[in-house]
Amino acid sequence: MAHTEFKDWPAMAANLIPAIRELHKGAPGVMKAFREMGAAAHEADAPDPKTKELLALGIAVAVRCDPCITCHVEGARKHGA
Repeated sequence: MAHTEFKDWPAMAANLIPAIRELHKGAPGVMKAFREMGAAAHEADAPDPKTKELLALGIAVAVRCDPCITCHVEGARKHGA
């Protein structure tokens, strides 16, 4: 039987908050620009927020970014996915 490694996604999500705070302290300008980019992406009417989160989730899976996956799964769920 093949070895499977399961990830603790809820714990990863909880650990993101302190990590993001550290990024804000260390690179406030970069984090401000990142927030502004995210806000700009959500300003347009099309596609809807759920579709935007699902697209972002697909990109996160493709690049294998676990923190991004965690963030966009939660975003997609909040928008009805």
